[in-house]
Amino acid sequence: MPLADLFTLNLNIGSGLFTLAIDIGKSRALSDFLSITVSVAGYTITYNLVDFLVILGISVIATVLVEKLAHQTTPGGFLGGFLIALIGIWIFITFIPLTWNQDFSIPTTHVPIITSFIGAVLSILVAHLFKVMFRKRPRPAKA
Repeated sequence: MPLADLFTLNLNIGSGLFTLAIDIGKSRALSDFLSITVSVAGYTITYNLVDFLVILGISVIATVLVEKLAHQTTPGGFLGGFLIALIGIWIFITFIPLTWNQDFSIPTTHVPIITSFIGAVLSILVAHLFKVMFRKRPRPAKA
């Protein structure tokens, strides 16, 4: 195969507490071209290229919707909101799987669409809540 294993990265922290494996060029199929495996304390999830693109799309849509509806920016701007949404999606897919029979997924992916969107929106809303709670209030000027 001409594209077999273009790039492989394996990261192991804490004797298996956290592991990250990225493999580019794993297969000739487009969906298996990229493989990302994340494991934290025994919870493992594997993404392929299509899963990764769906997760990126959901995080962008959630960031734009929440920022427009809240009429304020996320800490860090759009990029900060995007990263917070990615973390929220990952947490909800890995640790808080909202499983019900009607959760949608694109046929070639393993990403639950509704669960991912809820995770992204809730994580951005929590960031907005912390921003409002810890903002500096101007002190009134002394007369």
